[in-house]
Amino acid sequence: MASSWGRAHAIKAALLVGFILVVLLNFFSYHYDVKFDKLTHIKALSHTSSPLLWPKRTRSSSEVTNITHTQSATAISTNISTSTVEDPKLINISNISINTTAPQILNESLPMGLEHFTRSPEHPVTGSTKFIKSLMTTLGLNACPSVPPDLEGPIEVNITSDTIGNIERWLAPKLKPGGWFSPTECNAKDHVAIVVPFRDREPHLPIFLKNLHPFLQRQQINYGIFIVEQTVGNLFNRAALMNVGFKEASKMSHWDCFIFHDVDLLPMDDRNLYVCPDQPRHMSVAVDTFGFK
Repeated sequence: MASSWGRAHAIKAALLVGFILVVLLNFFSYHYDVKFDKLTHIKALSHTSSPLLWPKRTRSSSEVTNITHTQSATAISTNISTSTVEDPKLINISNISINTTAPQILNESLPMGLEHFTRSPEHPVTGSTKFIKSLMTTLGLNACPSVPPDLEGPIEVNITSDTIGNIERWLAPKLKPGGWFSPTECNAKDHVAIVVPFRDREPHLPIFLKNLHPFLQRQQINYGIFIVEQTVGNLFNRAALMNVGFKEASKMSHWDCFIFHDVDLLPMDDRNLYVCPDQPRHMSVAVDTFGFK
C-alpha cells in the first residue's frame, strides 16, 4: 500500500514538473514582431472597435487592418485602423442582450527613430500549446466556463423523421460507449444523468436523440442519457421507470444530479442549461402545445 501510494505521488510530481517546464518554454518562446525604419516619427495610432454580434461570434470583414502611408522628405504619417472584438466574460441568462466595448488608444507617441512596434495579435498555436491544454485538462486544471461560449440561444428544432440506426452512426464519433459524452476542450463542472421513461414511442426516440445530443454538447457538460423501456403487457408506470432509471444509473457512475425527461419534449433554447443547481427546478415551464403558458 505504501509503495503504490509513493509511486502515485511520484508520477503526479513528475507530471507537475513537466507541466512547469513546458509552461516556461512556451513563455520564453513568445515573441514580438518589431520593425525598425530610419524614418523618425509616427503621428497617430488609433484603434476603433466594433460591437460583438449575438448569438454567434463571427469575424466581419471590417476586422481587416487597413494601413495607409503618406511620405515626405522629413517625416512619415501612419494611420492604422484596427477592429477588435472582445469575448464577453459573462452572459445574463435571463437577458440576452450583450454590450461590450473594446479598449481604445488614441495619440500614443513612440520613441524617435522607431517606425513600427507591433505585437503579434495572437500567440501562434503550437504543439506545446496543445500539449499544455491537454495536460491541464488531464490534471483537472482547465475547468469549463460557467456560461458555455458556443450557445446559440433560440434554436430550430429538427422534427424530420429518421431511423435509430442513422442517428447512432451520426453520433458514434462524438460519444463514448453507452451514449455518454464529456467535453475534450475543458473539464465539465456537472456530471448529469438524463433518465427518459419510454414505451411505444419508436418514431419519437430518433428525433429526441438527434436534437438533445447537440444541445447538451454545446453546454459543455458531462452527461449520459438512459432510456428506460417498460415491457409490454402492463399499464405504463412512468414513476416506476424513473425510479429504475435512477437506481441503474447510480450503479454506473457518481452523478451530480438527475434530469427526468419526456421523450416527446424537445428544448428550444440552449440557454436552458441542463446543469446541477443548488435546488431542484422544473425544466419545462412553457410548452408550445399549450401556447407557452
